[in-house]
Formats: sequence, C-alpha cells, structure tokens
Amino acid sequence: MGIANYYGFITMVKVKDIMVKEVISVAPDAKVTEVAQLISKYRIHGVPVVGKGKIVGIITETDFFVKDQPDIYLPSYIEFLNKAKFADKISMGKRKTINKLIKAKAKDIMTADCFTVMPDLAVKELLKLIIAKHYFTIPVADKDGKMVGIVTQNDILNIINL
Repeated sequence: MGIANYYGFITMVKVKDIMVKEVISVAPDAKVTEVAQLISKYRIHGVPVVGKGKIVGIITETDFFVKDQPDIYLPSYIEFLNKAKFADKISMGKRKTINKLIKAKAKDIMTADCFTVMPDLAVKELLKLIIAKHYFTIPVADKDGKMVGIVTQNDILNIINL
C-alpha cells in the first residue's frame, strides 16, 4: 500500500475503530504503588483514574518521577523507605514526609482534568493531536465524560502496519 493509500485509509478510520475498550484503570483512592505495579505488569504508558464511571484524571509513567529529582522513581523509592531498617533514626519531620509518600493515592499524583478524545474523532485528527501535545496515551470519553476506551500511539502504528 502506497503512502497516498495510507493517508486515505487513515482519514476514514475513527478512534472507536482502533481504541482498546477493555481499559485498565484505577479509582482515585488506589495506592500509588498499585498503580505503579499495573503500569509495570501490563507495560502501559498510562492509567486513567476513574470515579463513578467518569474520567477524573490520568497517571502516566512520568508522574512517578519526583518532580525536582528526575532520577528518583517514586515507587522504587517508596519500597526502599518501607523496607529501610534505619527508620527509627530519622527525624520526625522526615518520617512524616516518608509516611506521606508511602500512603500516597492515585488522586495525589494524577493529572486532573486530563485530555480526552471522542470516539468519532478521525484518526488523522488524533495523530495531529498526539504530535502537537506529545501524548502517548489518551482516554476516550463519550459526551458525558464516561470512559469508553483508550487509544495510544501504538494503536495508530498498528493500523499503519496492516
């Protein structure tokens, strides 16, 4: 298939044709460590946060890096702190900070009001959005904000490699 045919094909395909309908998602009160395990286990770039069937946020891999310390991956750091035997020698202030990290929930690190697309959006337009916004994972929602699927850059690449 030539490049012109790919372009013609992509202009006809809608997000609903390529999105994943069985979405791995978490509730706002899910533990951050559980979210990290899902991302690692399923090798996905992001997990929508869903409350009452509606998308309330998203957690991506980059949300797990401590914002001012890009070399610290939060789930590994939390696990290290949990297992540390020197915890009794840490000041009360530091101990409170560590406890806060250990008890963090999805709602604490998610990007609220995340960007979503509608199922009837043309894949051609989706591709433009992905390029412009540098997103890897985009939840798909209906007009009421209810999650109906998820679409990734890989989903687009899969239709090109037919």
